[in-house]
Amino acid sequence: MFKPAHGFTLIEADRLERVQWRSSSDSVKGFTLIELLVVIAIISIVGVIVLTTNGSFGEDQKLKNGSLDIQTFIRTAKTNSSTNTLCTDSSGASWIVSFASGSSIDLICRTSLGVESPSLNNLNLSLKNLTIQSITSGTCTATLPLRISFAPLSSKITFSDSSAQSCISSAGALSINLQNIKSNHTATVTINSGGTIDVQ
Repeated sequence: MFKPAHGFTLIEADRLERVQWRSSSDSVKGFTLIELLVVIAIISIVGVIVLTTNGSFGEDQKLKNGSLDIQTFIRTAKTNSSTNTLCTDSSGASWIVSFASGSSIDLICRTSLGVESPSLNNLNLSLKNLTIQSITSGTCTATLPLRISFAPLSSKITFSDSSAQSCISSAGALSINLQNIKSNHTATVTINSGGTIDVQ
């Protein structure tokens, strides 16, 4: 076998050269400053996008929950009247959902003698940054306070507002338009005279 003058064979010299090359490349570890800055910039951009998306998501959830709360209030009044749930010992109570202002909704019970209980339950929308933008029926806009009344047992629905507009009292459906004060997004709760309640 051929031996060079320094005493290594070609195979040994090749191995020695590979070992020396590996040890010199292993000593160069880590990232350059440019690589680190690029990664930090990408993470920052993604973080800003996630934070802005989450902020409006939270407000949209408040709007959705407020709509569902109104739907629950209306369904509670309807269920109480159809099952003849009484507010006192008298018979035949009717149940009312009263939209007293743009941010306050009350659940009220009226006895057969016409005596109304104080609010049995109150929904305060302002705590969720919500307001009732409008309550409409077709081209007619209701004036607050507005009441949705359910007759005992039959659950017949009547709508009435403070102006006693015939278009509200004879309406086949009402649309309650909610608005989130912070995001300006809106949602609609629709109730028709047949008792169907829909949230959009």
